[in-house]
Amino acid sequence: MSCTTRMCATSCSMSNAVGEAMGQLNIRISYEHSEIDFEVVYSFLSTAYWCAGIRREVLERAIAGSLVVGAFVTNEAGNEEQVGFIRIISDGATFAYMCDVFVLEPYRGQGVSRRMLAAADAHPEITSTRRWMLATLDAHKVYEKTGFTPLASPVRWMERISDRALWHTPE
Repeated sequence: MSCTTRMCATSCSMSNAVGEAMGQLNIRISYEHSEIDFEVVYSFLSTAYWCAGIRREVLERAIAGSLVVGAFVTNEAGNEEQVGFIRIISDGATFAYMCDVFVLEPYRGQGVSRRMLAAADAHPEITSTRRWMLATLDAHKVYEKTGFTPLASPVRWMERISDRALWHTPE
């Protein structure tokens, strides 16, 4: 996947891959769109409860228009593989919506999400962000450890869901 968005220009031009040992697992984090393994991301997200059935081209556009955080490890064969992902939608100054967050099952509980969330906070294009948002069904405890709380004023927030046919794979 190439870097084509205005918000991606800085992160794609910099070498921003950092590795750190966390126990036995060496996790490398990258902000580079070109390093994201779209097949891994699409395979996971197309079956995830929050976007099951999302069309391939819709996800490609979503990723191209967003900031990304990818987590990578070296497998037993010595090959690097993607094991986690975060997509961030932001105005680059005051607001960021973190979505499509996942860590592949075999790598959960090994610090991958902690490293990705820290990298999202440190992303050079959104370090001054005033408000971060996310939605989760079952990972509240994970996000609370990084400062997320329930909405202080949920009555102020609204949503509008588009027609499913616009983004969902026909059955």
